[in-house]
Amino acid sequence: MNRSAWWLGLALLLWSTSFNLTLPFLPLVAEARGATPWQVGLVQGVAFVGAALALIPGGLLADRIGFRLTLLAGWGIGGAGALLLWRGESWQALLPGAFFLLAGAGASPALAALSAALARAGSLRRSVSLVFAAAPGGLLLGSAGAGLISERWGMAALFPAATLVTVVAMLVLLRVPDPQPEHRAHPAGPKAAAPHTSNFVKLMVLAVPAGIGYLLLSLPGTFLTPYLRDVLHLSLTGTGLTSAVLAIGQLGWSALFAAWPGDLGTVDAGVGRMRLRLSRGTLLALTVCLGANALYGFLLPVAGSAFMAAAVLILRGALVSLQPLGLALVSETTGTGAGLAGRFSVLALIMSLSTSVSPVLAGALYTAHPAYPFYVAGLAAALGALALTFLGLTGRQ
Repeated sequence: MNRSAWWLGLALLLWSTSFNLTLPFLPLVAEARGATPWQVGLVQGVAFVGAALALIPGGLLADRIGFRLTLLAGWGIGGAGALLLWRGESWQALLPGAFFLLAGAGASPALAALSAALARAGSLRRSVSLVFAAAPGGLLLGSAGAGLISERWGMAALFPAATLVTVVAMLVLLRVPDPQPEHRAHPAGPKAAAPHTSNFVKLMVLAVPAGIGYLLLSLPGTFLTPYLRDVLHLSLTGTGLTSAVLAIGQLGWSALFAAWPGDLGTVDAGVGRMRLRLSRGTLLALTVCLGANALYGFLLPVAGSAFMAAAVLILRGALVSLQPLGLALVSETTGTGAGLAGRFSVLALIMSLSTSVSPVLAGALYTAHPAYPFYVAGLAAALGALALTFLGLTGRQ
């Protein structure tokens, strides 16, 4: 990668650290403010609604005013949300802060498009995967730091600390240049209308089933921290350190998929009269990713100790690679260039809508039995892996 991509990765590392100082502990903060499990899911759901509502404006702005400026605005909004959470004295008062905290993530299409625009020829998937590998690094730093800060100064101290780290991330981002104008969207003329329509249809064929699957795969995320505390009886520090193991797994999986062989041919998949040419290498990587999450869903509920849970969490680390692999698949199928951030914003919107519903459904499942969110996610991942395996074996080369 070039130097600008390294600066972008460092900025993402810092922003991810800030993000993980707050979001993983938001369920515990809501509980401390008197929320029931269903209300905890509601707080999380409002946060993801904020992200979903910000995605389309974020993508449109990124293609017009620039990727970096959109990122700076989004991260600033997220930092303001953390300060609002700091001032919330009841679980209801957490709702505005939760909304704006993840509304800052509406700039994620700009981040994805910027990482793709900075990629050198022939290295798109590697560049995107390596930049996004900084996110689990932030999870490692943020989760461990959050546990230590909470033990020493209380959970309320997490929010101003997160805002401070966000400001530093924004300063680092200033070192990253915006891409050349050809990477931004231009008004589409008559000749450009048909390709953009075709790309949108292809995008939706990929994104809708992905969104349904991601809704189910996200079920364990909301209640992972309460599960580690209430079922495995870990302290806040132990919970943070166990979550840090998850980040180590994410780093390992990110490195694996960044180096994943790309020259494995293509698969022609038929959807009605439309043909999609998909990268066999990307499909295989997605299959491995889903298989690891299937094992996680089935094994974590039977983990009898913190050590076993930590080992299983390494498998869960593969989930973080769904994002860069999905972005790579969309780019390979619909192409790069003008309107890229807009296409990424549609994909991210569908994923965010899924994660908005997921916490509420997870709350109902967790209330029935703490293991149910994990088992449902494991079953969904297993079925997805089987479907991709069938597609890879039966699709025309």
